[in-house]
Amino acid sequence: MKQMFGIIDNHLLDFETAENPNWHFVSNIDEMKTYLYSQTEVETCWLDLRENCSLIFKLTDEKFRDYWDKEIVPVIQSRLEEVGYADYLNDIEADLLNCYLNIKHIQKHPLWNAVFKAYKKGVFPCGWLGDYPEGKLVVFHPYGK
Repeated sequence: MKQMFGIIDNHLLDFETAENPNWHFVSNIDEMKTYLYSQTEVETCWLDLRENCSLIFKLTDEKFRDYWDKEIVPVIQSRLEEVGYADYLNDIEADLLNCYLNIKHIQKHPLWNAVFKAYKKGVFPCGWLGDYPEGKLVVFHPYGK
């Protein structure tokens, strides 16, 4: 859990310079929203991919989810309000929970490993370019790279 707090407190959407050859960068917020929410305009639907790969109901019980919602989500929400991206709270907190579960239980899921690396670098993973698992993680960075 310490790694999650480190990301939330120090890196969550800080948009520092980041480079990764396995990422496709987008800097336009409308393009980011297309990757994030579109089910028809992109090759791989990010919502479906995240749902299909989700570890939340496989590896948690109601008690843990209540703890997450009461203790962790408010910290994430505060940070997102601070940086002006509170509209994406549900997406980001679900991603971070999946990343935490991946680290704690599996540590080998390629999607959540990639998403975790993106959040550690301060960018917003928002889609997949190509046909998963081939292709690249799409990350939003308002200033380019």
